[in-house]
Order: sequence, then structure tokens, then C-alpha cells
Amino acid sequence: MKHPRLKWFCVDSKQINSQRMYSRFVVSRLKHGQAQTIGITIRRALLEEVKVTRISHARFDNLNFVHQYVTILGIDESPNEILRNLEKIVLRSSIDCPLEASIHIYGPKRVTATDIDIDSPYITIVEPTQYIANIYSPMHFSISLKIKRSRGYFPIQDEMNPQRDGTTYLLDAVLMPVVNVNFNIINPYKYEGVVERPETLILEIWTNGSISPEKALIEACENLIELFSIFLYPDEKDILLEEIEELRV
Repeated sequence: MKHPRLKWFCVDSKQINSQRMYSRFVVSRLKHGQAQTIGITIRRALLEEVKVTRISHARFDNLNFVHQYVTILGIDESPNEILRNLEKIVLRSSIDCPLEASIHIYGPKRVTATDIDIDSPYITIVEPTQYIANIYSPMHFSISLKIKRSRGYFPIQDEMNPQRDGTTYLLDAVLMPVVNVNFNIINPYKYEGVVERPETLILEIWTNGSISPEKALIEACENLIELFSIFLYPDEKDILLEEIEELRV
């Protein structure tokens, strides 16, 4: 049951730049101790439970090389440096299914994120000028990409069924669309001889531009509700860990 006097609202919101959004929220009329509980829980959920769309795989279609650290004639960057640049690209998405994308150009050319051809109107690149590589010779440069949406940290060795044909690489990723969260509590204590006053929680959220702070806050709360809902059904308390993970997807 909701507290009848609880209120929350946004008091400040701004776009700092293309890859940084900020909002400040106020949650008022909380009972003593509730602000601390909500602040700690929401902060953890915002940093770990919000999904992000990322480039997960890259395949060099027309380049043959022994390993990803080799120097390629006509390109300033090694394959490994190109992969690292692809990892930095921030995407904004309104769908959850995996998609294909590609880069097909002919040099000389400075390759940026705007050269990525994504076959979906539901995905946009947050910073189109993001640098990928510099092609300084007349040559074809072609990369096939896979895009998917997920949460958490996914090191390469934890990916399931990786492709290992020598030219397809899995991209390492720290999936944190929420880059920072701060919270502060007003009137947190009961003073002697004074009636206990309600607490107010001040919540500040910064994101990387792929999602607004308000949408990130709502998604984090929805994920928490879904996760803790298993305790509402005591007859199903033996639920397996794999089933818990399925609930969170």
C-alpha cells in the first residue's frame, strides 16, 4: 500500500552535452529511515539494473590479418584500436531485439559513427562524430556489426558461444547508461522534544545520453519491483537462480 502523502517530482533537468544528461528529483513526506533505504536501493539499481544498447560484435569483412593488433596498410589504426573505438559509441534505442548494422565506405576517409548504417528507425547514435578510424589510402573498408540490448558488465570471456573465425570479434563492454547517482536526505533525525518530521530525499542522476534520467529511474524501479515480487509468493520460494535472471531480462 502506498503512503498517502508521498510525493515525487523533478525539480531540475538539463542536457549538459550530447553524452551527458542530468536531473534532480525530490521525494517528500517519507517516514524516518525510509529516505536512506530508498536512496541506497535506487542508487544500486540505477547503476546496475538499467539496460543499454551496444555494439556487441564486429566482423572485418574485407581485411585479412593474423591477429587484432597487427598494422594494416592504408589504415592508421590497428583492428584492436578500431574495436575499442566501436565500444565507445553510445546508442539510444526504443526496442529490445538484436539488430544488424554495418560500415561500408571507400577511402581515403575519416570514419566516424555517422558512417554506421543501422537498419532500424528505432536506434539512433548519440554522438555521430565519434571517431572510429582513418583510412588514408584508396581502399574498401567494410565492417559488419551486431547490436543488442543488455545490462551489467560483460567481459569477452563471459559471452556465450563466441564466434572465432579470425575476423569476428566480441566487444568488451561496461554497460552503465547511468554514469553517476547522488542522494541527500533533509530532516533525517528526530530531535529531542520535537515531533518527528518527515524526511525528504534529494536524488541526482547523470546519464550518458542514451536514456533520460527520468526514464532510467522508472526502469530501475520496475526492475526492482519485478525482482522482489518473488517474495510475494511463498509457495514458489524455491525458485532457481536461472529463473530469477529470466525475470530480470
